[in-house]
Amino acid sequence: MTRAGFLKGAAVLGGTAWLSACGGGGDGSGGGATPVPSAKRPPIGDEPGTLAILDYAGYETKALWKGYAEEFPGKTPKWTFYNSDAEALSKVLGGYKGDVSHPCSGYVQSWVDADLIEPWDTSLLTNFPNLNPGLLKRGQVNGKQYQIPSDWGFISLMYRSDKVDPGELSWNLMFDSKTYPGKITWYDNPSDMMAIGGFAVGADKPFQMTAEEIDAVKAKFIEAKPNVRNFWNSQSGMQQDFASGNAWITYAWPSDWLAVREKVQSVYGTPKEGRLAFDCGFSLFKGSKNYHHAHKYVDSWVSPSAGEWLLNNFAYGTSNTKVDLGNVSKSLVKAFKLEDPGLLDSADVHVLEHNPNQAAYDKAWREIKAA
Repeated sequence: MTRAGFLKGAAVLGGTAWLSACGGGGDGSGGGATPVPSAKRPPIGDEPGTLAILDYAGYETKALWKGYAEEFPGKTPKWTFYNSDAEALSKVLGGYKGDVSHPCSGYVQSWVDADLIEPWDTSLLTNFPNLNPGLLKRGQVNGKQYQIPSDWGFISLMYRSDKVDPGELSWNLMFDSKTYPGKITWYDNPSDMMAIGGFAVGADKPFQMTAEEIDAVKAKFIEAKPNVRNFWNSQSGMQQDFASGNAWITYAWPSDWLAVREKVQSVYGTPKEGRLAFDCGFSLFKGSKNYHHAHKYVDSWVSPSAGEWLLNNFAYGTSNTKVDLGNVSKSLVKAFKLEDPGLLDSADVHVLEHNPNQAAYDKAWREIKAA
C-alpha cells in the first residue's frame, strides 16, 4: 500500500479525533482481515493473568490501560522495555518470551516471518469497530490481523532555537557537526537513521536504498561522526541532554518536544525533505498462556479514554476514531497543525515502511558505530 493510499481520507468530522490518521470512522470490517476464532482457548478464568509485555518505556502508564486495571484489580502486567524496534526483535530472537509486544507496522512482517506472533481474534475487542481501517490494513499479513494499531506520530528534527540557526531546515543539519561540534546527538536506530541519511543524500527510496546509496549514507555518517556528541538509547537521557545544553540538535518525537518546551527555547521542525512518521500497535506472542487477558489489555489501550490521554500527554495519534478533538489541548492542535484534515496526505510526511533489505541497513549502521 502506498503512503497516499494509506492516508487517503484523513478528515475531522463532527469533532472526532484528527489523529486517527486515515480512513475515517471504523465500520468493523477490519479492512478485510479474516477473524481468528478463539473457541479452543481456555476461558479467561483459567489463565494465569500475569501478562508479560514488551514495550517502550512510558507506555506502562496506567492511564493507558485503566480499563484493564479496573476489570482485573491486582493483575498488574510485568513490562520489559526496549529503545527501538530492532532491539525488541533482537530480544525476542534471543529468547525473551512474553504475551504482548508493541512493534511498529514496518516490523510486523519481520515478526510474522520469524514465527513469533499469531493473529488476534478481533471479535474479542469491543473497540475494534472504531479503529481506523487504514491503520488496521497496515497491521495485516496475508489477510490476518497480526497487529492492533494503537498509536502513531511524527519523527523530526528538534533543535535549540536560541543556539541554532538552520536557515532552510534540512535533515542535513543532523550531519553539520563541524558547525555545531559536540552538540548533535544521534538516535541509535539503524532503520530510522539510515532512512534519514537517505533523505539527506537524496536517495530515490530512502526506505529501500540501493547498495550504492547505502554506501553514500554510511560515508556521510562517518564523516560527521568525530564531532557528534553521542548515540542515544535513553529517551529521557536525550531529553535531559537537550534541556541542559549538552545537545542542541536531535532526532525527536512529539513527546520529546512536550517534555522540553517549557525548559528551553526549542523548535520541532519540518525538514525540507519532509518529516518521517511511525504507526505502531500491539501483537500477540505465539502460544501466549494469557490469550484472553492479552485481548482485554489491548482493548483497554485502544479505547477513547486512553486515546485522549495519549494525545494530550505524548502528542501521539490514536487509532480510535471516537476520540473527541474538543478534549485535546489547543496548543497541541496549533503546534502540529492538527486542524488540517489533509495533514498526513501531504508530500512532506513519509511513513516508515517494511524494509526487505533491513540486514544491509543494520550492517551499515554497525560499521558506522565502529568507524
